Amino acid sequence: MSNLLKKLFGTLIQKPWESERAAIDNAHEGKTFNISVQKSAVIIIFGIATVLFSLVFTSYLYTLPPDQDTNYLLRPNLLWINTLILFFVTYFFSKITNDLKKTETLKVKKNL
Repeated sequence: MSNLLKKLFGTLIQKPWESERAAIDNAHEGKTFNISVQKSAVIIIFGIATVLFSLVFTSYLYTLPPDQDTNYLLRPNLLWINTLILFFVTYFFSKITNDLKKTETLKVKKNL
């Protein structure tokens, strides 16, 4: 935790307008995280899929009447379809992650 605070406050107290700091900043690559473009695209795509899944599930929960018992929550077809989609997304995410580790970009494009 203290390492995170040191990095955060170290970044906040930098003075980019000073000439010695400008020389350091000009040598910077411009990357915030040390991950490839492909891996960041996969993270974004599956993040969006997760958000959409949670929005559909939450909207379903809001359509339930307040007096209805939620014991039968697993019976509707919509929930089973969303669960199946989530399993597919998880399967392809693991395949793409393994392909990225092996640097096989053609398989990554196929699985997307």
